[in-house]
Order: sequence, then structure tokens, then C-alpha cells
Amino acid sequence: MSTVIKPEVKVGISSSSSRKEGAWEFVRTLLTEEHQMSCMMLPIHKRAFDKVTQAAVDGKSVWTWIYEDGKATKEDVELTMQLLNSAAYVENDNQTLETLILEEAGEYFSGARSAQETAERIQSRASLYINEQM
Repeated sequence: MSTVIKPEVKVGISSSSSRKEGAWEFVRTLLTEEHQMSCMMLPIHKRAFDKVTQAAVDGKSVWTWIYEDGKATKEDVELTMQLLNSAAYVENDNQTLETLILEEAGEYFSGARSAQETAERIQSRASLYINEQM
């Protein structure tokens, strides 16, 4: 059995953005410990994750309704960490982009293209696809 992670929030910055610095500032804000602790999802910030899971063990979590007796156990936290650490795949809702990346990566792994050429082709094809969707 392999574990799959499905991110609920995905953020990116377009390479053609005229306001990259502002976009980066926004992304940095989303990744702060303070912001991560205010979310209804598991934080990706390590200290925020540790604090949120400890609050669940203490029965002071917004998720108390999902736990028996309103509290997570240390075993729940350990299992969550084990599942996250063993994830072999991140689910992507966009099959077209995933297929494009896998096709190009296949060329690299077969020895037909260099890593640089493969990265450039993925970037070019992905940019073209994304621009067509807008």
C-alpha cells in the first residue's frame, strides 16, 4: 500500500507575472507559522504542525469532533506523521499536466534527452497548456 497526499490548496506564481515580488510576499505569508496555525487543514509548517497536533492531543483542536472523546491520541499523531512521511505520490487534479510531465520525464529516463532539455520542454509545454486554459 502506498500513501497519497492530496493538497487542498495549491499556489503558484506565473513566470509572466508583472508583480512577482507581491506574489512572493503573498505566498510567504501563507507559509508563516501564524497563518498555518489559523487554517482548518493540517499545516505544512513544521512548528505549526507540531502545535496543531499537540492541541488535538490536549483536546483543544478545531477538529475535536473527529476524535473519540474529543482528543487525538499520541498514536493518532504518530500515524499521521508516518503516513505523511511515507507518501509516495502527490495527487494532481490536472491529468493533462501530469501526463505531459510524465511523457517528458520518460524521455529523460530513457536517455533520449538531458535533464536540462527535459526541464525546458516541460516548462514550454506546461506554459503553453496553461496559457491556452486562460
